[in-house]
Amino acid sequence: MFKRFGALLGITALVGAGTVLSPITPVAHAAATDVTINEIVTNDAVLPDSIELLNTGTEAVDVSGWIVKDDNDARTDALPAGTVIAPGEYLVLSQDGTPGFSFGLGNGDAARIFLPDGTTLVDGHAFPSHSSPSWSRCPDGSGAFVQANSVTLGAANDCAIEQAGPENLVLNEVDSGPLDWVELYNTATQPLDLGGYVLTDNAPNDPTHRYEFPAGTMVPAQGYLVVDGGTFNIGLGGADSVHIFAPGETGFDPADAIQSHSWTVHAAIDGDEAIAANSRCPNVTGEEWVVTYTTPGAFNDCPTPIRINEVESNGDATDWVEVVNASDAAVDISGWTVMDNDPDGHAADVTPLPAGTILAPGAYFVFDGDTHFTFGLGGNDVASVRDADGVTVAEFGWTEHAEGSYSRCPDTTGPFQEIGFTTKGMINNCEGTDPVEPDPVDPIEVVAWPGEPEVRVIDATETFLGDSSGLEFQETADGGVLWGVDNDAAHIFKMNVDADGSVELAAGWEDGKNVVFQTSTGAAGPDAEGITAAGDGFLYLAVERDNNAKGVNLNKVLKVDPKASGSTITASQEWDLTATLPDVSANTGLEAIEWVADADLAGKLWDSAKAKPYDPADYPGHGDGLFFVALENNGHVYGFALNADGTHAQVSETIPYLGGAMALDWDAEQGALWVVCDNGCEGRSALVEFNGTDAPALTHVDRPASMPNLNNEGFATSTDALCVDGQRPVWWFADGEQPGALRTGTLPCEAAVVVPPFIDVPLGTEHFESIAWMKEAGLTKGWPDGTFRPLSPVNRDAMAAFLYRLAGSPSVAGQTEPFSDVRPGIEHYDAIVWAYNTGVTTGWPDGTFRPVDPIDRNAMMAFLYRYSGSPSYTAPATSPFVDVQPGDMFFAEIMWAHDNKLTTGWDDRTFRPYEDTARDAMAAFFHRFVVDNGFSYNSEAGR
Repeated sequence: MFKRFGALLGITALVGAGTVLSPITPVAHAAATDVTINEIVTNDAVLPDSIELLNTGTEAVDVSGWIVKDDNDARTDALPAGTVIAPGEYLVLSQDGTPGFSFGLGNGDAARIFLPDGTTLVDGHAFPSHSSPSWSRCPDGSGAFVQANSVTLGAANDCAIEQAGPENLVLNEVDSGPLDWVELYNTATQPLDLGGYVLTDNAPNDPTHRYEFPAGTMVPAQGYLVVDGGTFNIGLGGADSVHIFAPGETGFDPADAIQSHSWTVHAAIDGDEAIAANSRCPNVTGEEWVVTYTTPGAFNDCPTPIRINEVESNGDATDWVEVVNASDAAVDISGWTVMDNDPDGHAADVTPLPAGTILAPGAYFVFDGDTHFTFGLGGNDVASVRDADGVTVAEFGWTEHAEGSYSRCPDTTGPFQEIGFTTKGMINNCEGTDPVEPDPVDPIEVVAWPGEPEVRVIDATETFLGDSSGLEFQETADGGVLWGVDNDAAHIFKMNVDADGSVELAAGWEDGKNVVFQTSTGAAGPDAEGITAAGDGFLYLAVERDNNAKGVNLNKVLKVDPKASGSTITASQEWDLTATLPDVSANTGLEAIEWVADADLAGKLWDSAKAKPYDPADYPGHGDGLFFVALENNGHVYGFALNADGTHAQVSETIPYLGGAMALDWDAEQGALWVVCDNGCEGRSALVEFNGTDAPALTHVDRPASMPNLNNEGFATSTDALCVDGQRPVWWFADGEQPGALRTGTLPCEAAVVVPPFIDVPLGTEHFESIAWMKEAGLTKGWPDGTFRPLSPVNRDAMAAFLYRLAGSPSVAGQTEPFSDVRPGIEHYDAIVWAYNTGVTTGWPDGTFRPVDPIDRNAMMAFLYRYSGSPSYTAPATSPFVDVQPGDMFFAEIMWAHDNKLTTGWDDRTFRPYEDTARDAMAAFFHRFVVDNGFSYNSEAGR
């Protein structure tokens, strides 16, 4: 106690109850005086609220009549006449000690001293919270205010304090859609100045994707700071990262970041991105990131067993806090307490729960005012549930009283909502929930890059600017052209391309050209992210911002004449899509654009506006194609009719389920739309095939094996006009790379991506081509769960069905029902009857067909031989197989199959005639039978 009170001996004590922090009215210029406020104590368990003054000069200062104020400009308390502070001496003003300080200092307030006129400020300090234990200048008399180690009223401040540094900064919560913000927490007992710290997204090597915090940006001691996208001006995509680098960093390697978090899709709860964020769990200390409800500047809403479920804070005398056990196991809550936003001041006002307090799974418990706590819950307050060790388990804050209560809706799991009634100790009575964006109906298959695995850098020397974005291939009468755009300067490049993917800047385009808005808004120009060439010969740019106002989202399409003279091209027309598209932060708007001809879309694209396949006649005045744009924020692709009169109509919306979309390209050879994500999705793409329904076929495609995980924002495919040795070039454009922005690879000239026919037959599966052909030819449908089960045996009835379908499924009306175990109504009945009546099968000697028995490999060859018409054939005297010899059952049929290359057997020269025929091998036999040999029903009869 001596350290706390010793400094008060022999000094003058002048006297002041707390107020709520409010904006301080500006005052006249500060007085020229050596008196300064040096220490502030609020809400101490023993001491009254106090303000310490210090005379740092060499002469005494008469402070008689000086006015003491908190954040309330109406205060008039004056210091008594004859009050003088000697040089180097302290004067402590104590609430209600003597006239001159009759009011208290609140939790978030100010301490100020004015000359007798009440308007000339001598000194002041606004503090964000109660002192713990004191707000003190460090160094004493001259430094900034910090939370000191102890109260030293009347003596030099105790400034041997913990210093806040990079190790105290925690990236605690991130929201990337529809708003962008990050929440930081300071674990130190002192405020942390973020001046010089740098925030980046997933492109830290791009200087335009970095934000340096200005000096004086403070994270409160053991408190939160929320920084929004309008401040750091970097759009956070559906697949992105946040990295925080300490001051002085130059390499900006994510591995050197002091705090980082990456994600692959926008956080969403039941499809709603507006209510969800990625949060560190447990709050501040956890190493796991979890999708939670947004809690900017507050305790993360982690899915803990015990959760605050309802709070009554409506200004009456019956405040309470309800918790629920959200787990499937009982929880011992003995010793637990509830606290508000003043834990120091109300430490003695709580009663821990008695030993043996157990909360059953799904059960509720209510902390009642006047029973478990004796303070009131204010209109701007916090309910904090703490375990027996004082660790905060759950917390919820609000800024004004509720009409009834703040309740989770849905009960236990939902976000807090204000409802007009209370359900104390019961399930919350919620009304309605937000709509859910469904997951894909069918699993989306992921396939390897179908072209060559190698990619190569084209711009080994610095060729482009630092913000490479959109690409577009255009086939012209003079050869292939590749267009590129730089997003920071709306700078476009024209390149002539060779069949090997190499490019050279076209004549007159060595330095590129700038595109500007029709009406100038400043020197910076449009933030153009995508480029496409339409059938009318014009270029069209996708713009997400005006670079002169980077904090504002502006989703526009600009029409550009590539033949315009000069180094600057003014857009000839503009379409503003901002109001039509979802609200997003400034830098997560339009990322790509692609024009597709009506001839490729009519009857195939689903018109979501009219709930039917797209008919160009429904959109008069739009030209002869639609423009697809990709929104970075949610990764969705929107189809628009852009009308000649400047109006527009949204036709479609496609969800590629990538989490982000950075580039679009219509693959003319594939007849499908590429949607490309960046390094936030590991470079994965989606291939969208419109099929006349509201569920287009989707295939996810991995990046080429040799492609680094770059921030690719541009992608373009060429046509077969550049095909060489079965391959055609494609290109990627990487943001933030200089050189090394432009890379080329290949796709096959035909069928760029073979879509897996079944979910268990990925690209690379043995006999993949044969299985895909079987499905395309309508010979197999697979199983209802979307599988083919390639290694499962073929049953005899299925074999009959495959051949029956191959023959065109003719009618069997009036034909003989041959087998005792085959009756109308069984699976493949018609096929079995047909197979018997055409001589494809004879069944077993006992008159059975045994439809669900697997078919042996030798019987498979016999079925194919008979199906083809049992051609005249002389078997060789010597067998190519060691396990098939003359005289064996179906020897001639097997030899016939071998000679026609329907089967090659195994590497050990076996045929294994009595093994079951696997379904993938059956597909291979059929493929060789029909495609390689041209055999069909009875095609070989008589030979």
